[in-house]
Amino acid sequence: MFCKNLIVYEFDNGSFLSQINNDLLRKIAYTPCSPIDAIKNGFISPLDNGDVMKLSAELVKVDEND
Repeated sequence: MFCKNLIVYEFDNGSFLSQINNDLLRKIAYTPCSPIDAIKNGFISPLDNGDVMKLSAELVKVDEND
């Protein structure tokens, strides 16, 4: 087992992704993936999680063999 950062990008209900100036963040937000793929890739797209409210980051354990 090892740890890697899982960054969960969450946006206020009234915000628009077009207002985000960070190109990398915008690409991550628009990357289509299932929740399982998102966790393996180290991020969760807000588009996969509906309307969400906060920006947060957390450390998760990931199996090296996956």
